[in-house]
Amino acid sequence: MTEEYLDILDEQGNKTGESRPYLECHEKGLIHTAVHVWIVNSKNEVLIQKREKNRRFFPEHWDISAAGHVSAGQTNLEAAIRETEEELGLNFNKTDFNLLCTLWTDSLLNNGAFRNREFNPVYVVRADIKISDIKLDDGEVEAVKFLSFDDFKDWTQGKGEKMVPHEEEYRKLIEYLEKYPGDEEFNRIKQIYISSLEIPKMKPEKQFLLCPVGLVGAGKSTVVIPLSKKLNLVRLSHDDIRKLLKENGFNYDRSKEMAMQIIKEFLDQGYSVALDANCGSEDSLRRIQEIKKSYGLKVLWIHINPPEEFIVNKLKNFNHTWLFNSGDEAVEGYFRYKKDFGDFQNLPLGYIYTFDTSKSDLEYQIKEAEDKINNLWKTEK
Repeated sequence: MTEEYLDILDEQGNKTGESRPYLECHEKGLIHTAVHVWIVNSKNEVLIQKREKNRRFFPEHWDISAAGHVSAGQTNLEAAIRETEEELGLNFNKTDFNLLCTLWTDSLLNNGAFRNREFNPVYVVRADIKISDIKLDDGEVEAVKFLSFDDFKDWTQGKGEKMVPHEEEYRKLIEYLEKYPGDEEFNRIKQIYISSLEIPKMKPEKQFLLCPVGLVGAGKSTVVIPLSKKLNLVRLSHDDIRKLLKENGFNYDRSKEMAMQIIKEFLDQGYSVALDANCGSEDSLRRIQEIKKSYGLKVLWIHINPPEEFIVNKLKNFNHTWLFNSGDEAVEGYFRYKKDFGDFQNLPLGYIYTFDTSKSDLEYQIKEAEDKINNLWKTEK
């Protein structure tokens, strides 16, 4: 079996351009990356795995749901997907992995013969899986189980069976999970959001979904807000839902669930809906396809596609509040998202209109898109 090679990083986490064998990295203390993945269900129960008795370090200790090194040439997300599949036999999409934090580990093991210096991107996956869905990796994992949130807190504090010491990581995960909204709070916040929406007095002649595709900073809201008013659509903003959850002390884990519930409630009442969010991700495409099939309605796709220079300059100078702490953080987030999920340029969605929000004739573009949509219904009569 060929030994795994790892990319070598500097102390800031940047790739040096070198890669070295796994064993050499740990014998010499070379900096590299290993991903950690926590799987948590809708009951806030945490999946943990028990390490095999023959493992070199911490045998028969309970540990992270799945974890492993990032091979040379891989992205962190690719490694997270691979390790979850290899260790547990579970397949998730990129958008299922939510980055909780990135930690630094510098530890000596095996009486100092083994130095582990690595960055650890920590991901949380929300999934209602059954233990019977899991296929364990022989030689790596002895068993898996779900712990209730209270039991997980106790075990990580030494009040249960033996766990691998990840004190800072446990603390951060617990803090995050404490902000998961229960059903009562979820429904309360959902009603607050619904009450804030502008409901059109008229409904379009034909029911449809308006779905934009565009990266952060592309100007989706700049287009969707006026189009929603002109076309009598209920505009639903995923960012506004996330903001409301954050203002009420919760994380974003149920934001998409809330958005989908609200969309369906308005569709049930005969309204058409505009989604003010990037609808081009794998998860969004799947959810929209389910709605399209369930309601038998048309989905109209629009592409918000200004030049990247425009997006970056906009993010640098934007007055950020709840989402980013600074323009530099926003730009960093933009490039990280693009690296992880792509630029959505080649999706075969048959856009009814492509907008360049950097141009001064945006009002004309919006009117042209409005006319195209209205004419579409006329030709279908």
